[in-house]
Amino acid sequence: MLKIAKENAEAANRELRLSQKSLEQERRLLRNIIDATPDWIFVKDLDHKYTLVNKAFAEAHDMKSEDMIGKNDLGVGVPKELVHGKSGKGIKGFWKDDDEVVEKQDPEIY
Repeated sequence: MLKIAKENAEAANRELRLSQKSLEQERRLLRNIIDATPDWIFVKDLDHKYTLVNKAFAEAHDMKSEDMIGKNDLGVGVPKELVHGKSGKGIKGFWKDDDEVVEKQDPEIY
């Protein structure tokens, strides 16, 4: 009985390792596609912090992708009036746009 349990556990571990390897390969493939795209790709959380940025977007900010993760627009050097807006200049503000995207639950494509 113990031998069967051990064999089942080993088989489950092998299957788990294969699944993890496959998942990691898919993650790398998606990351390569995202970074190979010359268009800017970014994802923010509800606090306006970047959770994903591609290489083109990071380079436009003179940063590395990994250095942008967890920061908001202000943290990556975007001017305050572009982030918060300035109605007198007709600037709506990035965060207002972000909030509208969340409210609509529909990604924005520019």
